[in-house]
Amino acid sequence: MQPDRRILAREWRSAAAEDLRVAKLLRDESPSTAAFHSQQSVEKALTAACIVAIDEAPRTHVVNHLLDELAANGHEPTQGVREAARILERFYAPTRYPDALGGIDPNKVYVANDASQAITEAEIVIAFADVIVAII
Repeated sequence: MQPDRRILAREWRSAAAEDLRVAKLLRDESPSTAAFHSQQSVEKALTAACIVAIDEAPRTHVVNHLLDELAANGHEPTQGVREAARILERFYAPTRYPDALGGIDPNKVYVANDASQAITEAEIVIAFADVIVAII
């Protein structure tokens, strides 16, 4: 891997850590935002892993697609990682777009327990990504 790719992977991983930190801060105050940042942290951690494993940063918001890319390149996620990613997918659009829930405030739909689950699931997927990123 080229040195600039190492730097890029570290930058993506750092951004993932920041998103997870923000998610934890907002868990009670803004659960939908916390859930969104949890999902984003996983996207970024998996992007860092893809940069390391396949020397490419796929442009997608679908965390399972990123897992597929890693699996196709010898980094098969466990079923637990796949399940965590599947759960996180449900937090992407409804927490990001104001009209995704038909005009309902996402913070009236998502509660602190949802944010806590998103954070827990994110930590599972990030731990998988970190094993790959540690290669650098």
